[in-house]
Amino acid sequence: MLHEFSSEALGRREVSSYLTAISNPAKFVLDLVDRQLRTAYRRQKLGLQDSVVKNLVLFFEELARIRGSENPQMQLKAEELASIWKENITIEAPSSSHEALAFLLFIMAFGLKSLINEEETALLVSSVFHYTQGPKLFHFFGLKRKIPEFVRDLIKNHQYIPAVRIICLLKLKDFSATTLLMKEITVLRHSAMGKVKNKDVGRLRAIVELVADYKLDIDLPGELIAKLMFLRENSTPPELHCSVEVAEATSSGVDLLVPKRETKPFVNPIKQF
Repeated sequence: MLHEFSSEALGRREVSSYLTAISNPAKFVLDLVDRQLRTAYRRQKLGLQDSVVKNLVLFFEELARIRGSENPQMQLKAEELASIWKENITIEAPSSSHEALAFLLFIMAFGLKSLINEEETALLVSSVFHYTQGPKLFHFFGLKRKIPEFVRDLIKNHQYIPAVRIICLLKLKDFSATTLLMKEITVLRHSAMGKVKNKDVGRLRAIVELVADYKLDIDLPGELIAKLMFLRENSTPPELHCSVEVAEATSSGVDLLVPKRETKPFVNPIKQF
């Protein structure tokens, strides 16, 4: 089954039938995650393959539905895997929102909310808000409030990137996405005055993606981009993902502006000095 899982797209009914038929579905799912994280490490890739992620989403959702009593050993293993997985996700700007969704569903399936803090939760959940599972995740992580109130709380806590994601996605008229992103750029300038951190690069990528996805009228400071992208010590060339803007109509009648990203990265060839 592990081999089939890695190579074939599975259906929800197939996943449900298999997990309900085996004696320890939690262990089976943990073994799957362990295998895929190890495979990604051997491939020297931070992200999981998209076909794998789609299957994981189904397994996590079904496991959350059928799980019984908690097993301390299984919980410990889940915490270890979640910590490893978390290190391989750029929380500020996940390169794959689908993988971010899978990670959050894994957290939900094993009740591991304590492994991500409030800021990380807001960043990740806002990046998967447009998925069907978005409302369920909002509820699980304690974010189920009126959307404008939630956005105001994000702004109050200076969490501008997740706030802008939701503002743009839902086209909220009471907030200015450009103003908030300019505030984020100001914060980023201050942070980048010292040694550049991976977190700063992730925040810059999130800003660039938001500007491109939603055609925001913002002049990105060239000197800040140059410093963050090309002058990091011991860094590899950044991967820039091409994005296009696509409007989708949901079944609820809400018109969402959902960005679609290319999965193939472009690696900037400029060498560092």
